[in-house]
Amino acid sequence: MSQENIPQWSQVRIYSRDSVPSWYHYILYNIILPFHTQFPELKIWFTTHVCPRDEDTTDTDVGKIPRECLFGNNRMTHSVRLRFERTENSDAFVNKLIADSECWASGVLDFPFLRFAGPRFAQKPSVSRAQLISNALCANCSLILDMVRESNMENNTHEMNAFTRSPSQTILHNLANPHYQYTDNKQSTNVPLFWRLKEIDPKQFYPIANY
Repeated sequence: MSQENIPQWSQVRIYSRDSVPSWYHYILYNIILPFHTQFPELKIWFTTHVCPRDEDTTDTDVGKIPRECLFGNNRMTHSVRLRFERTENSDAFVNKLIADSECWASGVLDFPFLRFAGPRFAQKPSVSRAQLISNALCANCSLILDMVRESNMENNTHEMNAFTRSPSQTILHNLANPHYQYTDNKQSTNVPLFWRLKEIDPKQFYPIANY
């Protein structure tokens, strides 16, 4: 793939005001879902972050974060990083959604597509690996949006989802299953993923259950 054919992506980090009680839910409904509805053909990837204001400054002028977006002695922030394929008007549209909400962002930036094949994803960067990783991450986010219901996320009471009451539990188990056996053949893949992770804070793996 030539340089000019590498997909063009954008990124914006969206901070919620502390007065918003269900911050992740709020951002999903008021920014990400409307964006996805407006541009259904575009791939999107989003991640949640709860961290000190000054801990991660790679995509935000943290000195300009409004006081209303800080909590915990004005040190902590709630935010969502939204990355998306860029098309005409996509950047302007997401900026308007943010401006009309109880959120703040310092601006939309370029997101280098080959970051999907960065050191965390590949030993050697390649466009083909970036395509595979972006497809997987974006499919996961599309699935999350598909599980959104009018007032909450889809509730699933199947016995294999007892830990989270969400289809995400089964999905994560099946995604991790082949990787886990390949990287550590001392462990059996018939052990449910949530038991293998029982010593780890589940909020790290199921942020959707922690608005």
